[in-house]
Amino acid sequence: MLATLLRRGLLAAAACAALGAGAVSAQTGVLGLVLDETRVREGSLTAEVVVRTTSARALASGSFAIGLRDKDGLPGGAFTALTGIEVLSGAGDAVADATFDPVTQRTEVSFSSASGTVNQTFGPMVILHYQLEPSLVEDRRFILRLDSDSIALAAANGQPVFFFTEKGRLRIDRADADVDIEAEGGHAVPGSTVVFGARTEVLGEIVSGTVEFLFDPAWTNGAASASIHPAYGAAVVDSVTQPQPGRLLVTFHATGGDLNTLVPGPFLAIAIPSRADVPLGSRYPVILGPGTVVIDGNGQAIGVEATDPELIRFVRPRLRFLSGFDDGTVDDFGDDNPT
Repeated sequence: MLATLLRRGLLAAAACAALGAGAVSAQTGVLGLVLDETRVREGSLTAEVVVRTTSARALASGSFAIGLRDKDGLPGGAFTALTGIEVLSGAGDAVADATFDPVTQRTEVSFSSASGTVNQTFGPMVILHYQLEPSLVEDRRFILRLDSDSIALAAANGQPVFFFTEKGRLRIDRADADVDIEAEGGHAVPGSTVVFGARTEVLGEIVSGTVEFLFDPAWTNGAASASIHPAYGAAVVDSVTQPQPGRLLVTFHATGGDLNTLVPGPFLAIAIPSRADVPLGSRYPVILGPGTVVIDGNGQAIGVEATDPELIRFVRPRLRFLSGFDDGTVDDFGDDNPT
């Protein structure tokens, strides 16, 4: 039996700092719809799934569906119920309807905003709250996908919305998993703004830090900006410096006690314009450098994943792109965006 939920919209204004004049909310290019990785400790009873955008494009309404399957084809699902949904809008006036079928594990969402300010600032756009199946054990993994035929987005200015999508995953981690920080890659269309960042493997309070990003600067075409979306907690970006091309240092501090405790995803986002002549299909590594020091809620430095780089991938415009993941599948495309 399907359960229908109606929830409120929330204000979404990002704390940000920039190297140069570009504003973090003034993104350009094709809209990326990303299902962020969700990792929870074994024994957790709830999980959040975040639909995140990589470009600010004010929306008046939209709808989509998310499917879930076991990575290894095992029977059974991950979720037992959908308990809430939040759609973030600049005016705080977004409303949403959502249904979840526990048998098929399919979630359908529709939303609207009278002010047309959903996704006025890039970052988390929709947050879904689920109850987890209590019997899930360590290393159980699931793949989450946006159904390509279900996505419909209406821009506030009435223009077509071109987008690509990235699938995500849900992973059950060990009960005592550490809150280590790692780089987050992403996809972009040449000539648009590339968004990458830093995230932790599992949620845990962060109070301050400096994050050093090391990346190949060949694709860049402008100054970097950094932001922390309030959906990840209350915080301020203190400084963004670039001592040399391909090396970026960002310092920040929390202004409350909830940074990196609310929803999964890259709590620290970096936005850099890209060159229009970047070859399609090209991939550029990004990794955290030795200058990364992040302090947790206990005053201790957390671990840093600095051995395996993430990738920034450049894809074609006006195409829906489903990124390859560690489920053994390959990248695949669809051409049913609006024309």
